[in-house]
Amino acid sequence: MKTRPYIFLAVLFVTIVFFMPARPTSAAGPAMKVVQSPNEIMWAPAPPSLPSGAQLAVISGDASKRGGTYALRLKVPDGYVFKPHW
Repeated sequence: MKTRPYIFLAVLFVTIVFFMPARPTSAAGPAMKVVQSPNEIMWAPAPPSLPSGAQLAVISGDASKRGGTYALRLKVPDGYVFKPHW
């Protein structure tokens, strides 16, 4: 009777190890890390919908492609407040 918990734990352990993937998988593929120093970022004027003086930088990806992934940086003038939006 005392071996029953150990058998349960052994079966549980083997089941977890058997069904656990060797490495994490992702539908999007491997994650790409981008590291840029502030001097390497290429800033450009932001769209007219943002306050004058705002600057935008695309860190990775293509922001013009629909459904793609991308990372942006935004620089706005001091004191600018983003109002709530949906």
